[in-house]
Amino acid sequence: MSVETATDDEQLRLLGPIVAVTALALAAVVLVGAGQVKVFWWLLMLAVAAPAVVELALEWRRRRAAQPATSSAGGRTRHRTASAVDDTPVAPPATPPVPPLPAAPAQFAVPAEEVTQQRPRVVAPSVPHAAGDPRSDRILERSRLSASTEITAVQIPKSTSDLSTCEDAVDADDSGLVVAVSDGASSAFMSRAWARILVAGFVEQPPAPTLDSLHEWTVRMSERWGQIASDATGERGTEEWWNQASTDRGSSATILGLRLVPTGSGFRWSAIAIGDTIVAQVRSNPQDGGVALIRSFPIEGADTFDATPELLPTTATLDVAELPALRFTEGTAEPGDSLLVMTDALAQWALRSEAEGRAPWTWLLGATGTELEALVSAGRSDGTLVDDDVTLVRVSALQPAIDPAALR
Repeated sequence: MSVETATDDEQLRLLGPIVAVTALALAAVVLVGAGQVKVFWWLLMLAVAAPAVVELALEWRRRRAAQPATSSAGGRTRHRTASAVDDTPVAPPATPPVPPLPAAPAQFAVPAEEVTQQRPRVVAPSVPHAAGDPRSDRILERSRLSASTEITAVQIPKSTSDLSTCEDAVDADDSGLVVAVSDGASSAFMSRAWARILVAGFVEQPPAPTLDSLHEWTVRMSERWGQIASDATGERGTEEWWNQASTDRGSSATILGLRLVPTGSGFRWSAIAIGDTIVAQVRSNPQDGGVALIRSFPIEGADTFDATPELLPTTATLDVAELPALRFTEGTAEPGDSLLVMTDALAQWALRSEAEGRAPWTWLLGATGTELEALVSAGRSDGTLVDDDVTLVRVSALQPAIDPAALR
């Protein structure tokens, strides 16, 4: 506010009461002398209210002086000045960035010198790429060797996305005996964060295969997601009501968790599953070099995939009855067996290929990340593979250097 405006305000504050008292005295002489006492009392009440009216007028004037006069038309903001009108388009206020999520788990990072075993590679169908197309930036490939297992994981995002927004998540413990894969629902709020929380939580402390245990575990995981969602949406200004509504609706994702127990010759395994992420047990035949499907869980055929699969929601924390169907299975893996965990797009393609007599298991066991990306791109182009995030995790038991039975 300017100095001139402040001076005018002080003058009004001083002159207002003087004028009001003078006018009230003259009115009293005239009206009381004429017998108009009621009219005098009305004037007296108006005089008492006059300072408040003056103060409101001054406050309105101060606000007008403090704000530039603007008008909006056609998406432009016009700033009225004494000389000209500025028609420069004004960009909308920038939305505060969402805080980044924690870095992806590093369990799969293995120094090159520690990788002592290499699988035979199968050449994937070639797909023409545009010149300078950075395909390697769209592939996440990790591997890990432990005393009992070899684990490799490959992730490829949607064709319209990249790895920074991939909603699939993978994690494994240091022993290589606990593995989890989750597929966040694309339509859900912050499903990428929810998927990553689920796999990390399963590796940290897997729930027992009961609804009560799953419920307790989900409550803990949902609290973690709620904190991340609150941190990510806490500074959105006028959008706060929308973000709060999104947080209240929650998120959802599939979950498939594996637990392995080495037996000296292979391993026993168990799995819990919610949704359409699958694990396929396959067996290599040393005689002919082929690989056969032993079983798949929780889905056995390509035709049984659903457009609306079961999902574990963040909101399933109030009652056990809110939980989706929980599937559980156990199995035994012999030497030469492997477990392939796949999210729905690749899983449906693999099971359809199996049903059509084009068993893909040998190829899936040996494909590199680049080869898998080429296959996925070709499948998306010809319509044989849904354009969705793709995750493939391979878990193989390693032969022990000494058979424990020989030491007995």
